[in-house]
Amino acid sequence: MYALEEIIGRLIEAAQRGLWKADADMLERLNEIYNYVEAVLEADVTGEAQG
Repeated sequence: MYALEEIIGRLIEAAQRGLWKADADMLERLNEIYNYVEAVLEADVTGEAQG
């Protein structure tokens, strides 16, 4: 999961910096997945479920 978070974060950053021309739907979906993965990782660290 940590690798997935890193990859998605880098894709979002590349789009923000103009290095990757992702459409709005793709960026929206990537942000949704990133937020989900982040919540799962935080729940795993704290032992609490979020959502």
